[in-house]
Amino acid sequence: MTNSLTRNNNNCCTKTNSTFSGILKGFSLLLFVAISSFGMNAQGPINDLCADALPIACGETLAGSTQLASATGFPGSCSQDYSTFGSGVWYSLEGNGEQLILSLCHDETNFDTHLVLFTGECGDLTCLDGNDDWDNEFDPGLATEEEENNGGDVPPCATVLYSQIAWLSEPGTSYYAYVTGFSSATGDYGFSITCNALPQGCMDDAACNFDPLAIIDDASCEAPDACGNCGGGIEDGFSIECVESSNGGFMVYTP
Repeated sequence: MTNSLTRNNNNCCTKTNSTFSGILKGFSLLLFVAISSFGMNAQGPINDLCADALPIACGETLAGSTQLASATGFPGSCSQDYSTFGSGVWYSLEGNGEQLILSLCHDETNFDTHLVLFTGECGDLTCLDGNDDWDNEFDPGLATEEEENNGGDVPPCATVLYSQIAWLSEPGTSYYAYVTGFSSATGDYGFSITCNALPQGCMDDAACNFDPLAIIDDASCEAPDACGNCGGGIEDGFSIECVESSNGGFMVYTP
């Protein structure tokens, strides 16, 4: 009796230990999968580095996030309003001679943003402009003259804390945009670029063909003649004599 009971107890205990060991192994496997999954999801954005900047073209709006982004390679902002600690993502674009507007004023954006524009190459970038709150750059009551030199009107942002940059781009010039946040703020965003063909013409108000609506000077200005008149030409063999009258100056051509 005693021996039989002992054997049964040993069999029982062996089975119990085996079951516990199986549960422990299963738990360990689940823990490994959970940790591995967390590690995969914890990777930063694919455009975290300047060398991996994502291209953006006229009319596009791209969604993304600065969460888990680093500040690696960020040379700093040249914004005149506030500062950023730098965690952000990169975009690349090409100038086309038009007014370009970079904007974070979208429904997808949910944090206090900061936007920086660069020229040059990764590792050797020059800051062209930076903006924290859009109204600091585009509101006539707040912006400086330098900040208002953006190549034309820019639509207002529905939320003051979002960022915009506008400038008259140079054809063929490569630009980099850095999407980040005020101070250490991070979050989701919508990022767009708008390209506006601006009116061209003569911008010299002393020229005969001055165009007050022109924003881009197309080198077409026509200077007045020696007497201050427009539209006249001098034929070969004639000289000019300027005569004053009650209606202003005019030319007399003499052979």
